[in-house]
Amino acid sequence: MAEPSTLAPEIYKRFEQAETKGTKASLKEGGEYWRRTLAPEKGTKGSSAYGPVQITGDLFKDVKDRRVQFGVAKSDEKFLDYFISQAKEFLKYGNEPKKKGYSKIYDYTEKGGGQGFFGDPTKQRLIDELGGKEAIKAAYERIAERIMMKNYKDSGTEEGAVRTWRGAEDSKYSDRYFN
Repeated sequence: MAEPSTLAPEIYKRFEQAETKGTKASLKEGGEYWRRTLAPEKGTKGSSAYGPVQITGDLFKDVKDRRVQFGVAKSDEKFLDYFISQAKEFLKYGNEPKKKGYSKIYDYTEKGGGQGFFGDPTKQRLIDELGGKEAIKAAYERIAERIMMKNYKDSGTEEGAVRTWRGAEDSKYSDRYFN
């Protein structure tokens, strides 16, 4: 197994490739995709997946609940709270244009939304308190790498880490990850 400090960024880039390959982003900053997931099919539950590797609010909450097991620093709890809070807005307003308080920034990417708190002027103070967009993006990547490395260490292989990330065997996703 390679040294985690050198392997984590490589694995992150592969997950980013698997998540964004073949998609269009409504918000592209600094060469990275900061987008919501695509809208769910009719009759299926919505998603709070967001960012270059599409982390969900539930996964952020799990990381917060088991922060030490994931190797996430206590100082990153404020970022976890940010992502969890944003995910709630995604679930509340995604695909719900008639809902009171709706804003397309919380809707799905292909509907012209998906920027989340980055696109919400009422959240600018919170963004500033966290150190700005770049600090939030860095925390997202740092937390994502911790999750990925835990999955990798627990499974012992990249294939196992991919399976854990997806929650099941997914050959199309694996092809995007490894190719």
